[in-house]
Amino acid sequence: MRLKQSRTIAVPIYTGMVHDTGVFQYSSTSPETMRIAGELMKTGFNFSKIIDESFYQKTYVQNQVMGRVLAESILLLDGKCIIGYLKKRDMEFYGVDGKDLDGIVSQLRLTAGVEVAMFIYEVETQSFKVSLRSNGNVDVRATRLVDMITDKEKTYEAVMRLGVVTDTQDMSGTVLSQTTELSVTEEELCTVVSSFVGDYMQVPPMYSALKVNGKKLYELAREGKTVERKSRPVHFYEIEILDISFPLVRFRVTCSKGTYIRTLCHDIGEKLGCGAAMESLLRTKVGRFTLDDAITLAQTEEAVQEGTIESKILGIEEILAEYPRVCCTKEGDRLLANGNPLVQALVDAQEKNGWIRMCSSEGSFAGVYQWDEKRNRYFPVKMF
Repeated sequence: MRLKQSRTIAVPIYTGMVHDTGVFQYSSTSPETMRIAGELMKTGFNFSKIIDESFYQKTYVQNQVMGRVLAESILLLDGKCIIGYLKKRDMEFYGVDGKDLDGIVSQLRLTAGVEVAMFIYEVETQSFKVSLRSNGNVDVRATRLVDMITDKEKTYEAVMRLGVVTDTQDMSGTVLSQTTELSVTEEELCTVVSSFVGDYMQVPPMYSALKVNGKKLYELAREGKTVERKSRPVHFYEIEILDISFPLVRFRVTCSKGTYIRTLCHDIGEKLGCGAAMESLLRTKVGRFTLDDAITLAQTEEAVQEGTIESKILGIEEILAEYPRVCCTKEGDRLLANGNPLVQALVDAQEKNGWIRMCSSEGSFAGVYQWDEKRNRYFPVKMF
């Protein structure tokens, strides 16, 4: 690639390369990348300023947050893995959001001896974002599993407060209206709640991480703006009322991914005519994984100290155990290794309904595949 650069053109190209390659540290960096970067630098712009402003320059608050995460991080697997975390209430205390947390996982990765760094922060109540970085010698495959694990029905236990409406649809928000006199009977409540079971078109709340025209809704909400949101199809498999102590109602709900439980509370209150907001929320199940299977960060640290952490970690195949395990033939090994489709003749079993765990002829797990009836082949869904 030969470039006839002007400084005006070179700056945005170089800036994009710096972001895409993580200051030329990610695996996407190649000798050709470095050659092009060198050609761009010849135009004479201040490349160190671009790098500093893009990655290293932080506000005082951002440095405080990074310091806290580093101070409270924990080391696992003989110092080869480090985990940092930040709770929603901490983010609210510092007044930061996701865009203010850039660089934390990379800083964690720079810890001496660490091969894999993980940074977890709470986007919304019981909703987390995970960032992973490796030193280049480790294939960080967990990110490929995240969407496969979370792309499942979820079960929550929630407490709903009747008689109150807030701007966030939960009790952390500003109260917009409130009543102390409820004229709702238990029978009316049960009837309204059960009416939500099944398919439902839900309008996402303004205080959410969804984007409209490239900007997150909660950012617009904090500016005092309200924009029209398109309703999205969700599904409630089951809603079970566990306890009624007016104005509080505790219930269990199993729903599809992308469902907002606080919006469910809001909509129930609206249908009852008294308003409602979510008091608390606890996710108890995602797919086949339950809260009983989980361990806390404190328990993780204890297991590390006791040398029992390995027994707490699930392998990829164990996580995907719900899908049938199928091996290809020896002739199909090369195609499988390259993530290519496989015809039936190269697969030792006929599993044509849903996802399968595709393994090599020697039994090594390679990825998740699915049969495509129209093209008469197994196609990769996700390679590992």
